[in-house]
Amino acid sequence: MRGFTLWVIGPSSSDNDALARTVEGDLLERGMRVEVLDAAATSSVVAGAEGAAFIAALLTRNDVVCVCSYPVPANAVREENRKKIGRYVEVLVKNPESADDASFEEPEKPEVVCDLAEIGEEEALVQILKTLEILGFIPPSDLDDEYSEEDEDKIRQRLQDLGYI
Repeated sequence: MRGFTLWVIGPSSSDNDALARTVEGDLLERGMRVEVLDAAATSSVVAGAEGAAFIAALLTRNDVVCVCSYPVPANAVREENRKKIGRYVEVLVKNPESADDASFEEPEKPEVVCDLAEIGEEEALVQILKTLEILGFIPPSDLDDEYSEEDEDKIRQRLQDLGYI
């Protein structure tokens, strides 16, 4: 499988790191090469979102899946990251318990929106994985047992509406 970057974003305190680690675990179980870049663990050696994007691009280019949970509050910076990295999927995490972050600009076209007020972390994981399958970034699995055809059609329609497929 070719590498790609999955960038998990949201206002501060929106459980980005936890969801990124959950995705990492599933992808590792599938035998994929995965690295996680999260601000809490790597901020002392990575120079912010720009440095994380540079590392993500290198990993992606070398067929490693890079799961990032670095805060990137500005849409313009995220779009620049998308251009630099190429194979890029954006996941917006909304959490009602998140602190109000006035500097955070909600993305205009995230491939996945996980509203944790409406779904749990497990359902968010399945939504992310199904989206990655539809985009052809990961091989299909037995998620069909957990996800209805209607739910899959909603994901496919969203990706079509946004111009990603």
